[in-house]
Amino acid sequence: MRSAIRVLAAAVVAMAMSSPLVAADMQAGKGVSTSLLDVSSGSQPSIILQEDNFDSESLSQQLSDKFDEPLSLQLSKKCLAKCAKEAAKCVARCKLSSGKLRARALGMSCTQKCAVHAASCSGKCAFKEENPFADEEDFEEEDDEDAALMGEALYQTEFTSFIKRHAKQYPHDEFSLRYDIFKANLNMINEHNAAGHSTTLAVNEFADMTFEEFHARMTGLQARNSEYLRALNSEGPHSKLTKLASSVDWRQKGAVTPVKNQQQCGSCWAFSAIGAVEGVHAIKTGKLVSLSEQQLVDCSRSYGNQGCNGGLMDQAFEYIIKNQGVTTESAYPYTAKDGTCRTGQTAAATLTKYVDVTANSESALLAAANIGPVSVAIEADTQVFQFYQSGILDDVRCGQQLDHGVLLVGYGTENGKDFYVVKNSWGSSWGEGGYIRMARGKNQCGIAKMASYPVV
Repeated sequence: MRSAIRVLAAAVVAMAMSSPLVAADMQAGKGVSTSLLDVSSGSQPSIILQEDNFDSESLSQQLSDKFDEPLSLQLSKKCLAKCAKEAAKCVARCKLSSGKLRARALGMSCTQKCAVHAASCSGKCAFKEENPFADEEDFEEEDDEDAALMGEALYQTEFTSFIKRHAKQYPHDEFSLRYDIFKANLNMINEHNAAGHSTTLAVNEFADMTFEEFHARMTGLQARNSEYLRALNSEGPHSKLTKLASSVDWRQKGAVTPVKNQQQCGSCWAFSAIGAVEGVHAIKTGKLVSLSEQQLVDCSRSYGNQGCNGGLMDQAFEYIIKNQGVTTESAYPYTAKDGTCRTGQTAAATLTKYVDVTANSESALLAAANIGPVSVAIEADTQVFQFYQSGILDDVRCGQQLDHGVLLVGYGTENGKDFYVVKNSWGSSWGEGGYIRMARGKNQCGIAKMASYPVV
């Protein structure tokens, strides 16, 4: 009975310290102490908070004074005092952070985490009181069990939050599968972030997908072996530039539309091509117009593209040239699925030609980026792409097996590290507002291998 009351007392004290009212007292310079456990005959234990300095030794003494002190109780007395000290330190750290500290991967507030640890610690003290001669191995096994239970609860908290945030719905027989995938992805994200890489990963809307699912659904480039033909088409406005800017950002010059989302359709190639056309049209006319990716998905099959099953930016440019233009997104909205070509659309932008930048030449790619946004192909075949949140991608694991079309919109330098700015088509919640920065000067992920841009 006494050990059970001790567990309850320590847990309630910890919870009290995590309450907004007590936290407010602490921020005002007041401490927290307890006058605990009126256990006179027939009464229920009561917890009373007072506004004086929190004293862990006093807490332990109050607990001890309420009962006789057998040897086993003396052993747990020191243990409980240690719990109280750790709880006080934990809450003090929360106070110093002005309540902003969060265990992000665990989905808890700072003071909630203090309360959980305090309750767990007091439970171990109760175990020691009842089992004063228990082997240390007993405690280790109990710690492992506690950690497993606590870890599962935290996974469930994170998954519940993920479902609500992204409005996810699963068939009954799929729920367990998605939960297991989510846990594996969360573990991978935490391990990556703890390893000190140049990029930070985070849970996003793709966290319930295996990488194989994600890659099949969210890429779609169909590269072709045409280096000879591309070499014949490598001369363009960028070839005449003799001086390049130290940095470029076409977003700041009004040549880039807001980030779009290809969704479950493998139409990255269409978004890359349209982004380049939107850019060159804005630079030429001074008007930024959102153009139709869906028109390319539905209407450019005779040029080698396969709608949601993949395509190529050059083939999209060829269609626009032969079709004498492409219409606006509002006139031909995106549906994220293959459809029947709607002919007779009014052209909102036209092209005269396109230029294939010299393969694997980053100097030529920088020159092209001084002309306008450039369609580029990359290899997005690592989980870093699936969960990228921020930082400059500099990863030797990223090869040059091109599978994803994106848009190069600029370049720059941060803390001595050169980078490209790349617009993706996975929505603005992915990455740095829908963008990724990639290391420059290393042909990272094959970014310079198959670049091209349109000419008005």
